[in-house]
Amino acid sequence: MASFQKGPADRVYYMQELNFFLDKHTREIKFHRMFPGKVHCSNEKDTVSVLFTLGADGERGPGIVIFPRMVMPEKLFASLKNTEGGSDWVLGSSMNGWLYSDCIVEFVSDVFVPWLKKKHANFPVALFTNEYISNIRLTKMSECLLTQGVQLIPVPQNMSLLLSPAEWIVVEYFRMHWGKAVSDWSGKNGLKALLEENFAPFIISCISAQAAPAEVRAKFEKFGIFPFNPQAVYRCLRSQKHE
Repeated sequence: MASFQKGPADRVYYMQELNFFLDKHTREIKFHRMFPGKVHCSNEKDTVSVLFTLGADGERGPGIVIFPRMVMPEKLFASLKNTEGGSDWVLGSSMNGWLYSDCIVEFVSDVFVPWLKKKHANFPVALFTNEYISNIRLTKMSECLLTQGVQLIPVPQNMSLLLSPAEWIVVEYFRMHWGKAVSDWSGKNGLKALLEENFAPFIISCISAQAAPAEVRAKFEKFGIFPFNPQAVYRCLRSQKHE
């Protein structure tokens, strides 16, 4: 494994999953506060999955939105084209909106790696993430991604909830302020409902607003991810255990 302890910061990233729910009848997107980032479907709802990246240098990386569709309508792609920052994002589909292993590998290989090359990043890079995405264990993906210069570092699930910068910057915001986030976005966009054709602009704008560069850098440092600080990691885990 390559050493990423001393940087530079543009070699260290965190990849985070978010799950939302698409109401089959109204086509409205909803968020489950009790199960953020969890695949938790009912017969009335399908999952809409989001995978996005944040860098230790404070930069927001690319992302992907997976809709529960077999055929993607043009209106979904059109919404992405007209969104600020949308050029770094892609859309995809699966039968139930879950992120399958091939979706994850293709995202890293075909979207994340080209984005890194475009910004002249120093390879190899470290990509931290939860050891499970959409209930898929990522350990077996490490070897194939390493050949492309990406060292995938799965963080144990019980630790990733405490140490993920994206968890505390974005997921916690949705958990506490979902209604306000939708209301604020709707008010700025002609009182539109949060339907699936509006979801990509919504999620990109929310992540952009919450993941300010200074805040992202501060969280990477606070949790001891970069610069690597075992004592900071221990303090975070210990403080959360006793709360």
